[in-house]
Order: sequence, then C-alpha cells, then structure tokens
Amino acid sequence: DGLVEDAPFCYGGTSMYMDGFNWVGTTCAIYLFPNWILSTPGKLAGACIGTIGFGIFLEWIIAGRRAVMKAIDGDGSTWYYRLCISCCFYFLQLTIGYALMLVVMIYSGPLFLSVVIGLVGGHLLFNAKDAVWGDFFGKKKNKKKQEESCYSAGETNSESKTEMFQESCCMDGTGKHAEVGLEQPEDGYASCCKINEEEDDDDNGGVPEGSTPCCQNTL
Repeated sequence: DGLVEDAPFCYGGTSMYMDGFNWVGTTCAIYLFPNWILSTPGKLAGACIGTIGFGIFLEWIIAGRRAVMKAIDGDGSTWYYRLCISCCFYFLQLTIGYALMLVVMIYSGPLFLSVVIGLVGGHLLFNAKDAVWGDFFGKKKNKKKQEESCYSAGETNSESKTEMFQESCCMDGTGKHAEVGLEQPEDGYASCCKINEEEDDDDNGGVPEGSTPCCQNTL
C-alpha cells in the first residue's frame, strides 16, 4: 500500500503543440498516425531515429531521380517511359517530403532536430558536390573520366594538338564552346574543362532540388 507509482512520461496526445516548441512536453506527441503515440522515452527515441532515416532516404531519392533521368535521357527511351519514371520518383519525393513537413509541424524539439539532421546527413552522403557516397550514382566516376580525357588531350603544346584538345574538351557535340578559343595551358588542363565541370554541377537534368514544391528552385 505504501508503494508510489512512477509518474508517466506524458499524458494524452497531440499532433501539434499549440504553445510552440516543446522539448519534452507533458502531453504526448502523436507521430503522424493516431495510434503512434510517443508515450515513452523509447518510443520518442525510435521516432527520432526513424525520422533521421526518412530524411536521409529523401535525399537519396532526389539524387537517384537526378541520376536516373540523366541516364535514360540519352538511351533512346520513349517520352512516356521517361515521364513514368520521373513521376514515380517524384511521388516518393513528395510523399516523404510532406511527411517530414508534418513531423516538423508537431513542434517537438527532438523531432524537429531529427528532420534537420536527416536531411543534412543525406545531403552530405549523396547530394553535396563532394558527397561521401557520390560514387553511388557514378557522379565522381564520370567527373574523373572527363578530367582524364582533358589531361590526355593536353599532353602536347603543338598547335595541331591544341586544336584537337579544344575540340575534345571544349565542344559537347553541339559546338557549345566552339568559339571559346582558349589556349592550352602548361599543365594540360584547359579552363574550358573547368567550365564544363561547373556546368555539370549546375545541371540536374531538370530535377528540382527541394524536397517539396515550396522549397524547389524550379517547378
């Protein structure tokens, strides 16, 4: 009879803290679905880990969609096949993106930080210029091949080889850089190659960068 029960971690449930951000509120947070009530520290920790995973997965989808669309653009695929693939990726991207937005709207401090950590982590792994796993989609490998091509073309300083060098490094098949007329540098690496690299970094195959439409650079 003299035993005192431990106080519960939280009471009830809410899908949004109306008084602003709560680190650990007295009211339990409801995670997206009515039955997913974060009523214990373990459930809250599990929700945070899952949220981080969703953030990383979202960045992987964005990187994958960009890589796949670039690949199928040059393999002669029909327009409706490309459209179908793009829509499938975009469906996943929007579904997870808006789900993470709803998690942020709970106004739970741990869940908010988990969303940010997941997205930043995924960016570092897949989407950054020097991404840790950039080779997962062949980004670094393709860039290395381009550099090797430019260096091999620039091994000599003769006028004839310089012309060949400019043709191989400065023209993309459409004559895009044909009028640049840059001289071959001593290190055998033309500045036009660097121009191409910068354009490759900016070219995302028409795939918007943001997780949801409100965050995208192009629609």
